[in-house]
Amino acid sequence: MKHPQDLVACRHDSVLGPMLLAATDQGLAGVWFLGQRHGPDSAGWTERPDHPVLTQARQQLDDYFAGRRETFDLPLDLRLGTAFQQSVWQALLHIPRGETTS
Repeated sequence: MKHPQDLVACRHDSVLGPMLLAATDQGLAGVWFLGQRHGPDSAGWTERPDHPVLTQARQQLDDYFAGRRETFDLPLDLRLGTAFQQSVWQALLHIPRGETTS
């Protein structure tokens, strides 16, 4: 998959382990645990821990893991996925916290 020119990334040490976060100027584009089986090849991505979306994402993740936050309010950039992935991600946005559906 070709990534847009404005894709930037940073690493984040969460309480669940090290994570890779990616964003564009449109919003958060991905979050992965480092070393996960189907993680992206981030070689060549620009490291920008100071990017506003990545800064917000790190703070919101830390707040969530510390029990200070129940929802996220980050802008998302979902265009990097296939049409099927995008439809799944849109559906996931409508599942309330703590609930499951099929």
